[in-house]
Amino acid sequence: ITDVLAKEATVQIGALKTNLPFEKCTLTNEKPSLDPPKTGCKRAARELAKMAGFKSEIDVRGKTVEEAALDLDKYIDDAVLANAGQVRVIHGKGTGALKKGLIEYFDAHPSVRSHAMAALNEGGSGATVLFLR
Repeated sequence: ITDVLAKEATVQIGALKTNLPFEKCTLTNEKPSLDPPKTGCKRAARELAKMAGFKSEIDVRGKTVEEAALDLDKYIDDAVLANAGQVRVIHGKGTGALKKGLIEYFDAHPSVRSHAMAALNEGGSGATVLFLR
């Protein structure tokens, strides 16, 4: 535990942190371990393990807007959970229909603060960088 707030604690394993309500935690005098605990904070251990495997980009080329939006719903949730400040969505250039549909999706998504075209060396107009809340 790295910090104690009014009704929750900040738990850190390695570089990964998450806030948990006190009722989800069990304090012990045992030596910290990177293995998931047998009691208390199991959810935190699962979330931290998930964050450790998080990738900062997703490729949705060749999908319809609806298919890509389904994948992006989960991906953006995972990105927020992993405290990613920004991520890259690779949608390709093609006819521009997928990019146009995704821009509308990003504009309406509550976890997306803003978005911009990726740098030329990161996909240019074939990728969009999302800045998350």
